[in-house]
Amino acid sequence: MGHTGSYACGERVRPKTKPPMAKAVFLDARIRRRLPCGVSICDLVDLQPDDVVFDPCCGTGGFLIAAMHRMFQAAQSDAQRKHIKQHQIHGIEIREDMFSIATTNMILRGDGQSNLICDDFLSKEAKSLQLLGGGVTVGFMNPPYSQAKAKETAHLSELRFILHLLNSVTKGGRAAVIVPVSAMIGKTKDDKIIKHEILKHHTLEGVISLNKNTFYRIGTVPCIAVFTTGESQPKDKLVKFINFEDDGFEVKKHLGLNETERAKDRKQYLLDCWRGNISDVPSKFMVETQLKRVMSGFIPFIIIMMSYPLEKNLLILLPIISLLNLI
Repeated sequence: MGHTGSYACGERVRPKTKPPMAKAVFLDARIRRRLPCGVSICDLVDLQPDDVVFDPCCGTGGFLIAAMHRMFQAAQSDAQRKHIKQHQIHGIEIREDMFSIATTNMILRGDGQSNLICDDFLSKEAKSLQLLGGGVTVGFMNPPYSQAKAKETAHLSELRFILHLLNSVTKGGRAAVIVPVSAMIGKTKDDKIIKHEILKHHTLEGVISLNKNTFYRIGTVPCIAVFTTGESQPKDKLVKFINFEDDGFEVKKHLGLNETERAKDRKQYLLDCWRGNISDVPSKFMVETQLKRVMSGFIPFIIIMMSYPLEKNLLILLPIISLLNLI
């Protein structure tokens, strides 16, 4: 899950005591390198060794470590790997305890010079963040969840974190965020305004709905949203909505979420569909459609379609989809 939240009215609040685990669950480095569903977000943004990566809610540094090692593998020389370490990996973490762990993780895993800062991401100017490492080209984020529950904390919604991240990446860059499905739906007036701003200045490439047990026993149904930054959503743009509930991971009694022998093949199938390598994709797995109205354009309606095959239930689906203003 995302951070439990150390924000209040835009400022950091130092917890007096360590929060109970039920209320403070973080993705550690192992989980964040490859989600329990088997998906690597490095694959979804086609990470390259010359990219500059930024994670503004870096937690223990898992996304940054994953990106660094992927870039190391693709680098052509030791000099390029040294440049990646020193200039191309950047992160912010507001919690001092998480920041300490992230810094240690980065150094122990070969970073050499950790470009992490302990600060409030939302208080930083997006234009100045864009300049990190000569220009941020890729953004990763698993933001704090469920913080905008009151009027005074409405500015801490997941969508506001997403907008600020997208504004912090240079034009033509890529970003992948992991948030609850409920955050992408966003029904409040403020949510609608933010979604309008996001699609006015950036492009939604796709939404991948994940296994409901991805964060086992946490009770959050997550999804991954992938964007191209600095380019307004074209009206005729086909956006991918993917149902990756069947990811090859299963819950086993007393063991929790476990990888089965199908997981590797399911991950490859997802990536082939995402990259357009498969032309005849079943509608129950992926649908590509235009976003006609930016005010409601984030709803991953593939979730609705999980129980209704498009070919057999078109008359049922059309009123639902029309209501969502997606086609």
